[in-house]
Amino acid sequence: MSETSMIQPAYISESDVGFLNRLEKLDLRPIVFKLVKDPDSGIPWIEKDARLVEIEYRQFLFLYWKYGRESQSTIAPSKRVDMFWHQHILDTEK
Repeated sequence: MSETSMIQPAYISESDVGFLNRLEKLDLRPIVFKLVKDPDSGIPWIEKDARLVEIEYRQFLFLYWKYGRESQSTIAPSKRVDMFWHQHILDTEK
């Protein structure tokens, strides 16, 4: 296989690494708890699903950081990620 046909890893800048480090430290346990335990949060989720959507939400935040802030591209979350995002927005301390 020639070097030009090899798949290259995605470019990650130092700024991206800094954002990923901050994102990793972001404590979203209160959001997961709210989605699972709070009847006012909408449809009650099971914890396993909430944890999976937490991962999707972190991925969405990175994609938005990387591609959505200053580009002409629109990055839209899935419905589940949007629900998680809404609960996160309501947690003003975060």
